Amino acid sequence: MSQPWYKYPRIDDYASYPDPDGPFPKPDSNILVPDGVPITALASGVVSGINAPDGSQPGFGQVVTVKLDTPLNPIADHMAYLHLNQISCSQGQRVTFGTPVGVAGPNPQNAGTGFALYHGDYYGFGSTWAQYVGSPELNPVPFLNSLGDISMQTFGPHSSSFAGWYTVHDQIWQCIETSFIIGHGILAAYQQLSIDGNALPVLGLPTSNEIGWEKNGKRGVVQFFERGCLVYDPAHAEDSQPGFNDVYFGKTDQFLPFKPK
Repeated sequence: MSQPWYKYPRIDDYASYPDPDGPFPKPDSNILVPDGVPITALASGVVSGINAPDGSQPGFGQVVTVKLDTPLNPIADHMAYLHLNQISCSQGQRVTFGTPVGVAGPNPQNAGTGFALYHGDYYGFGSTWAQYVGSPELNPVPFLNSLGDISMQTFGPHSSSFAGWYTVHDQIWQCIETSFIIGHGILAAYQQLSIDGNALPVLGLPTSNEIGWEKNGKRGVVQFFERGCLVYDPAHAEDSQPGFNDVYFGKTDQFLPFKPK
């Protein structure tokens, strides 16, 4: 897709009364996502509900509810993706930012893809629906607006996906898939590059170990990953990058000669 699904135009009329589906405040934002575009999770958690508790499809269309690892507030501890055309996940599945949960498209209400915050395992069901619908705590607009400025978070042994990618040996990480290790200053920089603290850092997995180099008597190392490289260069003998200290992102053409064949 040309842009993330949550960046398409939105109808943000949260808490307007009545909702087109009944005599209650409008509980969601609608994103005008083209048909066929994958809908992906916007935060990490576990799929707590698909459709209604009895498995049937609600009148407003298919819906996925995710219990958040980190609630937005004491009430907004779930996210819901509704008015879906298809479901792409299963109940009990762990999701992180970017995990597919459904597909946009025709639905019983012909509504734009819905995004809502909730306080319960099945969106639209349970006593909390009437208790909190339209409340300020469940307003999804501030969260959706914040997605324009996603900040990186720390990835480590506490992260939900960590054990599937790395083992730890004396504060050195070894990649299970590639067997390469990450440590010291490069590790400190690498682990700060997760979208939500649970997803693998954006550079992906290591494709080399640290590779030493020397220039004008100054030494450093470079390490390659699936989507780039990190350079430990405390003297800034090779390069520097605004906002970075001893470790920075290496320029591909500058450090490519060091990459193993």
